[in-house]
Amino acid sequence: MLALVPACHHGSSGTSGGGPGGSTPLAISNLTVAPGPNFALITWETNRDADSRVEYGLSPAYTDSVSSAAQTTTHSLLLTGLSPATTYHFRALSEALDGGNAATDDDTFRTASDYSLLGDDFNRFNLNRSVWTYEDSLQRGELQMMGAGTDLARVVLRIAENQDYRPGVAKHRLVQDLGPSVAEGFEAKFLNPWTVTGGEGGVFLEAAPGLFAQFGFVYDGQDLLCQASRYMGNNLDTTASTFVQAGPWTNGEPLYLRVVPNGSEYRAQYSFDGINFLNGPVLTFAESMVQGGLYVANSLASDGATVLSTDYLFEIPDQFPVEDVGVPADHDDPYLYRYDVMALSDAVARVRWWSDEATTGTLRYGLTPDLLGGVEFLGEAGWVNELLVTNLDPGSLYQLELTAPDGRGQETILSGLTVQTPAPGGGNPTIRTWNGWDHPDLHLNVQVFGTHGNPQDTVNIVGRVFDLDESRVDLSNVLTWTLNDGPAHTALLGDPRSISGPGQAPWRLQDEGDYNIVLPVEDLDVGRLKDGYHRNELRLVSEDDDGNLGVQTVYVNWKPGTSWPANYMTDFESSALSQKEGPQYQVQVIDGAWYIDSIPGLGFSLRTNSKRLGYDRMFALGEALNNPWDDYVATIPFQVNGLDMQGFTPGTGSYAIGVINRWNGHQAGGPFEVPKHGIYPLSSLWTYRWFGGGNESWQVWLNQNQSIEDLAGPSITLGDVYTMKVRVQTQGDGSTVHSFKVWNQNDVEPADYQFTRTTPAGSGPDTGSLAIFAHHVDLVVGDITVQGL
Repeated sequence: MLALVPACHHGSSGTSGGGPGGSTPLAISNLTVAPGPNFALITWETNRDADSRVEYGLSPAYTDSVSSAAQTTTHSLLLTGLSPATTYHFRALSEALDGGNAATDDDTFRTASDYSLLGDDFNRFNLNRSVWTYEDSLQRGELQMMGAGTDLARVVLRIAENQDYRPGVAKHRLVQDLGPSVAEGFEAKFLNPWTVTGGEGGVFLEAAPGLFAQFGFVYDGQDLLCQASRYMGNNLDTTASTFVQAGPWTNGEPLYLRVVPNGSEYRAQYSFDGINFLNGPVLTFAESMVQGGLYVANSLASDGATVLSTDYLFEIPDQFPVEDVGVPADHDDPYLYRYDVMALSDAVARVRWWSDEATTGTLRYGLTPDLLGGVEFLGEAGWVNELLVTNLDPGSLYQLELTAPDGRGQETILSGLTVQTPAPGGGNPTIRTWNGWDHPDLHLNVQVFGTHGNPQDTVNIVGRVFDLDESRVDLSNVLTWTLNDGPAHTALLGDPRSISGPGQAPWRLQDEGDYNIVLPVEDLDVGRLKDGYHRNELRLVSEDDDGNLGVQTVYVNWKPGTSWPANYMTDFESSALSQKEGPQYQVQVIDGAWYIDSIPGLGFSLRTNSKRLGYDRMFALGEALNNPWDDYVATIPFQVNGLDMQGFTPGTGSYAIGVINRWNGHQAGGPFEVPKHGIYPLSSLWTYRWFGGGNESWQVWLNQNQSIEDLAGPSITLGDVYTMKVRVQTQGDGSTVHSFKVWNQNDVEPADYQFTRTTPAGSGPDTGSLAIFAHHVDLVVGDITVQGL
């Protein structure tokens, strides 16, 4: 229990100073101490304005201090992180602006011994690990101490989007053993908004592993609720909730929570001001609680990062009389609760570390314990940091040492770190990634998306696995991938023999070892923001049946908030002349390997890789998500240089080129699902197809009844340059007019569209991007011009 007692000091000594008021010596009076089990509030008065400082410790040597620079005559400082039932020595000091100062004699107080939960106002630079244990079962969360020495001192627990921290599945929490007393209740103050659907957090009490109760706030997508839940065997046993308000909590004000036991019943209460509490749900829990603390969790439906920002947590009635008072002394090294060392390629390694306070870093490395290979420095402090070591020797074991200082004289050193760089060639698989930029020093591939907008709600990372010592890559190799250190996934590798196999997709994975990793755009907004792009790290690892490994890291840079302009023209020349740009800066590649080439009669153009022809080769441009395209006319110059001699893969039935209007991405449908193969629903598709026996024709595919109609258009001569022009325009009754014409570059553009079809309202997508494809065709596409209507 908290008690306010006068300190038994014998007066103070002071000096007068030399400025205004200096004739009156500074004096301290009315010194009092209010101790709790792990804190003490020290108050005193001075006869004129001065700052505040308390020095304290287990002896008059005073190993710790807390201070405030505010000039005042009424002084109050809170000592936290103390041990229960312990005698402390202390003295109070004040200094005026004119130099006058005063200090009390050495005095003592004893902290309380009867407690259940040791309260904390988190006004420290580091987590008080003598009180708290940090638990993160997935090693995917973040812990941050922020605002020490301010009235916003807090601890932050964070779960990134797309991480599965459902209660009972994974734990992210601060834990302490509960003491011998029976608490009258617990109170917490939270500073975070509550906006993430399925995100929850608050106070937990635990009787045994898997047997616990949680009390807190959750936003269910419609309302903010105060919720209480009981778990048995890590499975939800019962839950109850009380309506707090409609919609999310976004006003920036704190929310307060109390958990009040009454025998085997626990009632949650909430407050908007910390004074007036409203009754929330009641939960029955008869077991004795042995642990408690703070937790944060989410659900599979969470739509963003879930954050719990806690100002304080204490036991009632032993609350802090005043919290977040004074600037604490810093005697603790940064708490590095998570770190990893990883080879990103055969020449690059990355060291990354997470700390409870912002740190910088120095990394020494070498092939021997003397670490003479080099030094890397990180100058900008952060809670999550990384350093890259480049120009390493392939196939070598490196030793590393990381020093992470906090800027106040404290540092943590991680020694004995090692990393093995993979050896290229030989028996190791090689992973190639197409359509991006290969960094010459880092040996990483960089893919850029969203520069102009989003032609579909996914991005595609495509390439091929090679393995020279394996006769069949698809049988001998496994390709796994992780995004931003998330869960591992197995990617399907192309296998031309499995055209009829269930779940296979050779139509989009043309050759043996081909891969197509489909990443939802919504998964790409969690990467670290740099130069306007979220940098997401895709790590590919291929392992053959002999245990040999190939590694490829792809930086997937995605720009949020963009919308493809309605009037647009590609500029393949600028990307061709840039050292870092490629096709992805002008369009978004969906399938196959494309490159920019200079073509007579077309200039710089986008071309399929003639050695990588097949089904499917496809790219798109335009907007499908933010302010999506609806009505437009597109002009597309093109040339066909050759046909794939393998062609006519069973199921495709022809060579083909074409354009799809109002594209929204591949959908489920057709015989193959991984990756998805279906192109319906679509607005309209205009295509030229080469069938067997010299039979060739133009066709139009419409979503209405998924009809296919042959058209009597001009024949395509290999090597000639042509222009296609497509137009889609919605009419007043909701129907859409689809128009198309094509002509040889040596001819005059036809005045009218050669083909026009009208589809009724609701028969296909009203919006979407423009997609161009080639099946078993060496296709060249010049700069495309699009004009919105």
